[in-house]
Amino acid sequence: SNTMINLVPVLSEPELPKIVSTEQQNIISIQFRQHIQLMTQHFAMTYMHPELHSHSKTCKDNLNSITILCNGEHSAFNVLNLPDALSLVHEWEEKLQDNKFRQEYTNYWDFELSEAQHKSEMKLQHVPTFHPELVKVFAESRALIYPELLPQGPFRSELQITPKGPYL
Repeated sequence: SNTMINLVPVLSEPELPKIVSTEQQNIISIQFRQHIQLMTQHFAMTYMHPELHSHSKTCKDNLNSITILCNGEHSAFNVLNLPDALSLVHEWEEKLQDNKFRQEYTNYWDFELSEAQHKSEMKLQHVPTFHPELVKVFAESRALIYPELLPQGPFRSELQITPKGPYL
C-alpha cells in the first residue's frame, strides 16, 4: 500500500477547497482549446511533409495523451474540440493512405521545397502555399475554432541565415 496515498484525506467534491477560481478555470479551458487547435494544425501541416513528418507523431501523441488523461465530463482534460481534433487527425491519415493522393501531395511539397531552395539561391524569397486539400480540411474542421490562430502559410523548413551587423 502506498503510504502517501493513505496520508491524503479523501474529500468529496463539494468539500474540496476552492483552489482555482471560476475565472481561472475559464481561462485554462480557453487555453486548452487553443492548445488542441494548434497541435491539430501542426499535425496536419507536418504529416507526410518530406522534411517535417517526424513532428506529426509528437503532435498526435500529445493529442492522444490528453484523451487518456480525460476521466469524466468534469475533467479539465475533457476539452471541447478534442473529439473533432482526433477526427481530423484520423481523416487526414486516411486521406493520405490513398496512394494516388499521397503521391500528388508529396510531389506538391517536393516542388514547394525545390522552389524555396531555388529562390533562396537567387536571394529571392519564396512564399509557400498550402496544398488545396489541406486548406479545405482547415476550413471545414470543427476542431479549429479560433480563426485568429489559423496559420497564414505552411512551415518553412529552410534555414534562414541573416548576416550579422558589426555590433551584433
